[in-house]
Amino acid sequence: MRIANQICIITGGGSGIGRAASLQFAAEGGNVVVADLHLDAAQATVDLITVAGGKALAVAVDVGDSAQVQAVIAKAVSTHGSIDVIVNDAAMMTFTPIVDIVEAAFIGHRQAEASAKRRGWVEAEDRRPTGAPEA
Repeated sequence: MRIANQICIITGGGSGIGRAASLQFAAEGGNVVVADLHLDAAQATVDLITVAGGKALAVAVDVGDSAQVQAVIAKAVSTHGSIDVIVNDAAMMTFTPIVDIVEAAFIGHRQAEASAKRRGWVEAEDRRPTGAPEA
């Protein structure tokens, strides 16, 4: 079990691929911090994990807000002492026919996603324990 006893933050963990990743990481023995824009969705994932015997914590986060990202990182560190794995699965989606998407809207979504990845999660790198492997 590669994830056993690892502290894993998974954004977008309240549904879809993020939920599947959260469930799998917990099944492999990881301590999962399920982060999602919707706390109720994150808690539903945590409930599935704990019923199966896993360990998890639900937190609300808007990954576009660096203060919220920092709060999730701080919560994980204060609860578990470190962070070993981050899966950034949170994303914005637009349900619009491709022929109706204007280039500016598409570029705006991509820039917002890139900005969220640059903000906050990069700082988590500094919180790895001494001697922790590179990502």
